[in-house]
Amino acid sequence: MGGSGLIGGVMNKAKQARRAIVQALVGAGATIPARAARLDAGAGADPRMLRRMLRFGAVVETRPGLYYLDAERLDGFRGALRRRRATLWAALSGMLGTAVTALLVFGIAE
Repeated sequence: MGGSGLIGGVMNKAKQARRAIVQALVGAGATIPARAARLDAGAGADPRMLRRMLRFGAVVETRPGLYYLDAERLDGFRGALRRRRATLWAALSGMLGTAVTALLVFGIAE
């Protein structure tokens, strides 16, 4: 699912952004509150992805600018993204199927 095209490209960018944040925090040992670390924007930490991960609780801010990775919540975040992607693909497949059916029906009717 999703390696090519517009949607695949957007999803890959989001995956890369999430991965950069995870790698930066794991690399800094920031997997518990006592080891919270700074995230440099230059290290590939996309601010939008960071906000999403903070809202979900996959990344936790202990003090302004200091973050750690909550592994359990990260698994939930990844699962939520997979479910969202599957729902999006199902919706797009349904719309495409409907469009093709309509073209065939109306094309035959003429």
